[in-house]
Amino acid sequence: MAFVFAWDEWNRKHVTKHGSNAADAKYVIRHAVNPFPREIGEEKYLVWGQTASGQYLQVIFAFKLPEELEFVDVEFLDWGTVIDYSGTVSIYICHAMPMSARQIRQYRKIRSQS
Repeated sequence: MAFVFAWDEWNRKHVTKHGSNAADAKYVIRHAVNPFPREIGEEKYLVWGQTASGQYLQVIFAFKLPEELEFVDVEFLDWGTVIDYSGTVSIYICHAMPMSARQIRQYRKIRSQS
């Protein structure tokens, strides 16, 4: 399965609004470890994890079907994956922000039990 990320004006602004960035949000999703991603309802998923620099980040995303994508929503080089590979999944990040101290403690406890 191949992943591509869909970005529009709304989710780009929303991710930066909370002090994060697209690269960190994508990293956390790509490096999610059990029990994440976790379904949270309304066809959305939650991932808690660490960025490449070690920051703890909470990311919420939804899946989009390739036929739901607009050309401008996907990076140019990713279109080859969408077109050539039927197993492509598009991820639309709805929310990304640093985890609270309480969430970090919960995350560490969850990870230690896995």
